[in-house]
Amino acid sequence: MSLSRLIPDPNQTPAPFDVQETTMSYDVFGRYVCNTWAEVDAGQRNGGYPFDAVVIGAGMYGAHCAEELYRLGAPLGLRILVLDAGGFLLPAHIQNLPQQLGGSIGGSSLRQRDDGTQNVIWGMPWISNAGFPGLAYCLGGRSLFWGGWSPRLTADDLTQWPTEVANYLQSTSNVACNPDPNVAAPDVYCETEREIGVVPSTDYIIQTELYQALLNAFSAAQANVATITEVREAPLAVQGAAPKSGILPFDKFSSCPFLIDSVRNDVALNTRQGEGICVDTFAHRGYERGKRLPGSWNEYSANPIDQRVFKE
Repeated sequence: MSLSRLIPDPNQTPAPFDVQETTMSYDVFGRYVCNTWAEVDAGQRNGGYPFDAVVIGAGMYGAHCAEELYRLGAPLGLRILVLDAGGFLLPAHIQNLPQQLGGSIGGSSLRQRDDGTQNVIWGMPWISNAGFPGLAYCLGGRSLFWGGWSPRLTADDLTQWPTEVANYLQSTSNVACNPDPNVAAPDVYCETEREIGVVPSTDYIIQTELYQALLNAFSAAQANVATITEVREAPLAVQGAAPKSGILPFDKFSSCPFLIDSVRNDVALNTRQGEGICVDTFAHRGYERGKRLPGSWNEYSANPIDQRVFKE
């Protein structure tokens, strides 16, 4: 059964203080973070400054890129518009939430044709002969569901890559990644591993007898198995060490918290409203909160994101 939207008419603009109420909850999170396309359009018509950058898609990479543009572009006063085909679903990785939710929200089964949206937000952006569960049409995208496994590409993997790209990704001097953020990273891999939590190591795992026993066993077996080139700790994108005494946030990485933090930081700094609900920031510098265009993504055919971006 379909539920009523915040504003049934997508051409109308809701009041800044409007929060949608369902039978079970108040959509405070979504309203604090997102705007409708009508709000974006109204803001621009009422004298809002032009956008300096438009990021299409607020998934694993889009949300991260938008956050970096916001942080690094602050001295330049950049205004960034983020367009996404889905709405706000979860504030963090699903495995960081109580009891790991799951249920009908996790990835759908593999499919080769577009048979409609599955498990609330999983849609098919293209048709393929290979089975594919689809993309998660929501803020954070598949970064809310991924397994966190983050191994580097090996030298063999990069053999066919352009030399300048391979050198950009990894240090040619094989310098280990220092977990200290005050020490310059030797390559882009190290910067990324620090950002997503692969570095520092997951001390709550490696400081156990079971881990050490397995490490010793695998290391001893390596000499007898030609295909094993390295035995090391699993590169997991989690916050593996407590930031200070008494706090144990072993969180799995997703881009959504970065997006939320940037949005609310912009609201607090550039509107003087702090925790005001969906304060209009169009007349100010900053990151325009994750945008949802009218309707649900599968109201349009072909590429839903492109249809939404250019619909108006």
